[in-house]
Formats: sequence, structure tokens, C-alpha cells
Amino acid sequence: MTYFLTSMPTLDDEFKIDPANGLVDNIKKYLPDKPKALLIPADPKYYKRADQAAKEFQSMFENSGIIFEEFKVLDRRYMDDTRELIENADFILLGGGHVRTQNNFIHRISLTECVYNPNKVVLGISAGSMNMASDTYAQPYIKGEFSNENLERFLDGLGITDTSIVPHFEDLPNRQIEGHRQLEDVVIPDSKKRPLIGLTDKSYILGTSEGETIYGEAYEINDGIVTKLSENGQTYKLT
Repeated sequence: MTYFLTSMPTLDDEFKIDPANGLVDNIKKYLPDKPKALLIPADPKYYKRADQAAKEFQSMFENSGIIFEEFKVLDRRYMDDTRELIENADFILLGGGHVRTQNNFIHRISLTECVYNPNKVVLGISAGSMNMASDTYAQPYIKGEFSNENLERFLDGLGITDTSIVPHFEDLPNRQIEGHRQLEDVVIPDSKKRPLIGLTDKSYILGTSEGETIYGEAYEINDGIVTKLSENGQTYKLT
């Protein structure tokens, strides 16, 4: 299986996929001509939003030179057809949004039982990338999650990768949750439980049978210490 862990892969002002750090070229490299795509949104109950997101993603990819035979959605309407939809898709996109909501849906439809296939390409976007990990880091995101001591911050994910990511890393120093600093008071302390990789919006991780490579600016957060691994325009091989 080939997979991409991205933070924010789109250029909304140009309505294209961001070509920074070779993302578009790498996606084209591993997709067949006119692939069949399937979008799994973060929240499976907002049907109009999912359909609109699918149309927008299809347009962005096609504006970047990736033309699809079809572009379908897997949400609560089609959960009984999960296995058929997955088997039929060449390119699976896991959308961004609320990590826990998507994680619940992934397990509800038993996605882990049918997603593995060496011929498929999977691309995660923010929360979707987080849920591709064996240990999904579900950092507090909405009010009430930080103060809930019973809320687990590491969840069972899809297990496609052992790398747990933190997307939009460049924004974390300016974010707060319930009056606490997102980076210093949440992410860094949580890294003492498990190492994390911080991805900025132009960076991504490409996983193949040969291992994982970071493309662009990224950071390791491990045991309370933040270390810069790479800059934009650079690559870094993960071990």
C-alpha cells in the first residue's frame, strides 16, 4: 500500500492541490490513469457537506492534472456498502475534521478489515492522516475535551502507519484550548507517552514498501523535546 499523511494538501485560493514538496508529482506517480476515488469524511452524518467536499476535491485534483473515472463518498448513507466501495476504489481519501468522530465511524464500518490492499493509494488530510496511525493522537480540539480526564488521547486507528502525526504544526504556538496552550500544555506533555511528528501545511509523509519519507518542514516531538527534522524543499527518511 502507498499512503500519504498530509496536513493541508490544497491551495484553496487557486482551487488546486498544493504542488509544494512534490506532492502532486508523487500522487501521480502511484495512481493509475483515471483512478476511481472514494472520500471518507470526518463526520458521516452531514451528507450535503460530504457531497460538496467530494465535488471540490475532485475539481482540485483535476485542476492539478489528476482525472478520475469516478469520485464517490462513503458516509452513513452507504455504510452497508463499505467493503464493495473500498474494493472498487483505487484512491481513498480520509477527510479532515474532528478526529474522534471519524475514528468512531472508522470502527463502526470495520474499515480496518477491508482497507489493506497493496494496489491502493490512501491519502489522509489532517484528521484523516491522524486516524491512519496505529495509535491515533486525538489531541483536545473542542471545548470540554481538555478538562475531561477520562477522555483517552491515544485511540486505535487504522494501523496503516506507526507514525502518529500532529497536523498544522506551525499554528500550534498560537492556539489555546480551555485557556491552555495547545503546544506547551497539551502536545509536548503528551509526547512523553508516545513520540509524535509535527507536519506543517505544506509538508507530508509518503509511505511505501520501502518505508516512510517526510517531504518538507517537519518536527519530532518526543519525551517533551521538539526537534526540527527538515525544511521545505528537503526530505527526511523516517526509521
